[in-house]
Amino acid sequence: MDVDGLQALPLSEWLFLADSVEKVGSSGLPA
Repeated sequence: MDVDGLQALPLSEWLFLADSVEKVGSSGLPA
């Protein structure tokens, strides 16, 4: 259960970050 929670947290954060980056359109960041 601990592993599931830990993996779910970063996943959600990554998704949010990716969306933010795409919205900003930072070509300086790696895709």
